[in-house]
Amino acid sequence: MRIKPIHPTPWDVRLVDFTTESNIEYFLKYTTPTIIIDQAEKNQGCCENVVCDASSCKGASKEDTSYKGFYLKNLWSSLAEWSGCGLGVPILLDNGIDVTVQYYAPTLSAMQVYTKKPVGRDSDQDLLSSKYVPKRNVPTASEGRSNGDLRRPVDVFGHLYFEFNELVTPYNRVPLTEKINELAKEHPGLVDLHSSALSPYSWISIAWYPIYQIPAMKNSDDLSACFLTYHSLHQGEYVITGAPSKAPQGNKKIEERERKGKRLMIPARREIIEKVLLAPFALATYRLTQKLWKRPDTSDDEVITAKENAAFSWLSSVKFEHSDFTFFISRKYRC
Repeated sequence: MRIKPIHPTPWDVRLVDFTTESNIEYFLKYTTPTIIIDQAEKNQGCCENVVCDASSCKGASKEDTSYKGFYLKNLWSSLAEWSGCGLGVPILLDNGIDVTVQYYAPTLSAMQVYTKKPVGRDSDQDLLSSKYVPKRNVPTASEGRSNGDLRRPVDVFGHLYFEFNELVTPYNRVPLTEKINELAKEHPGLVDLHSSALSPYSWISIAWYPIYQIPAMKNSDDLSACFLTYHSLHQGEYVITGAPSKAPQGNKKIEERERKGKRLMIPARREIIEKVLLAPFALATYRLTQKLWKRPDTSDDEVITAKENAAFSWLSSVKFEHSDFTFFISRKYRC
């Protein structure tokens, strides 16, 4: 039995089953960040963090199996390979037979980080200082800026720790993790904060622009689609893979040898891996071709429409003017 690869290579594309999932479904699956929970950090808990909401801290006890949080630094680590090399997504071409792996370059498009409790240096109402945008959603230069100087009353969103809205043209942007490292120099919470300390209104948008295909296609116009995905920074899907296999019971000789620390020929224990999946809750598209991304025999059109409506609703609810989203929506039907 062959297993579908997590990250396809040109040699793996034939293992992908397009009879069960379409191109857009594969794209949403492959662009889902997967954060491996570090067991040492899990046992340590979030209380070592700069902010900890004690009422919801799940990591203080080693016996607490309900812990589902993560540090933001682990999210960026999970995106490092994609950021440096691109993310390969298998795409079934319009002839319904050939498959290529389209690589996308992820960049930071927008982000808002709200904390449950204030994060500051001098007082409870202080946000970490910033030299950037003096007024929300009104950039003063031709590139993305963060927002930290502005003091504003706390609302249902929580305490605004950080805000970013990229304005640099797509192919002049730096890789995602490089941008995060740059911003974290003045905003250390971008790596130190724990998800349990964040408000549910914390989110990130990642822009995915096509860079190349393997094997290369002669006519790649249909593969020029660009995407924005939106992900929660507060909570994701908690997944456990693997389970320990039980050693033989009732064999005194085996038990005695175990106590002496000798090696036994017993079934090995499988490693238990805990993950948090941050699947896109919303989407925006640009240059999306009907025949490749919206096949008539699938629910692609409904899925894309629902995800795009979710993006519009989310940005409206958090009162954020997302520059990339505005660009995508205003030009998505142009040739």
